Amino acid sequence: MILVVACGPPPTPSPSPAPTPPASASAPPAASSTPGGSHTAVTAVTAEPSLLAVVPAAAAGLRLDYDPDTTASVAADPALAADAAALAIGLAVPAGQATPSEFVIVNVVRLRDAGRDETWFRGWRDT
Repeated sequence: MILVVACGPPPTPSPSPAPTPPASASAPPAASSTPGGSHTAVTAVTAEPSLLAVVPAAAAGLRLDYDPDTTASVAADPALAADAAALAIGLAVPAGQATPSEFVIVNVVRLRDAGRDETWFRGWRDT
């Protein structure tokens, strides 16, 4: 599954007062309910930069850079762990531009259940 969001000018980065967790950091395990009502532990969402390889950014004239900080932050959301096994977030900008005025945020998610259909995806995306 690939979710691409286009935006305007890139935000101006602000200095970070404290170090962020490494890209390999994962979220704490989250709980989910099974149809029978019992609770089972769900493995945390894994930050997996290699997922961005499925996006043909270079063919579109874009440079795609993995964003470990944003990936770790989003992967830490316990609600995501019920459906996502792995996640990679990147920033795509026009290749060869030092200060691009446009960018695309790319999210690639490996679902826990590969059998999810288009109707499920629309509901998941909209929430």
